[in-house]
Amino acid sequence: MIKLVNNRKRIVFPILLCLLLSVCSTADTKPDLETEGIALYESEQYEEAISVLKQVLTNEPNNAAIHHVLAKSYGRRAEQINWFSAISYASKTREHLEIAVKIEPENVQYLDDMRDFYAKAPQFLGGDPKKAKAIDKRINELLKIRN
Repeated sequence: MIKLVNNRKRIVFPILLCLLLSVCSTADTKPDLETEGIALYESEQYEEAISVLKQVLTNEPNNAAIHHVLAKSYGRRAEQINWFSAISYASKTREHLEIAVKIEPENVQYLDDMRDFYAKAPQFLGGDPKKAKAIDKRINELLKIRN
């Protein structure tokens, strides 16, 4: 009887260990949506990145980094499509840059991208040279404080 119990332990323990390790390893290798969205942006799959990043924002609406990457995704996608469709993407680029800057008003990278948008976009798409200059002044102030 004792021999039978020991044999069962020898069989059951490795099986349980394997099951536990397989569950842990699949959970660790599955990327979260934020990581996936950023990876899609970096691999220039902008439409897919937009879809995933929008999902992230439904759960984390105050995530400035995701608003920033989403804005850049919209901007890059706008460069790839016809001008009529690009108008909507340009508007969304500006919207998400503004949100990122509102959430983190001292983030120089977000401010720099916002300034570039205002400086380069045509006025009918939201470009505004006065806003670009104001942001440039703010960036210079922040950089002086940090140095």
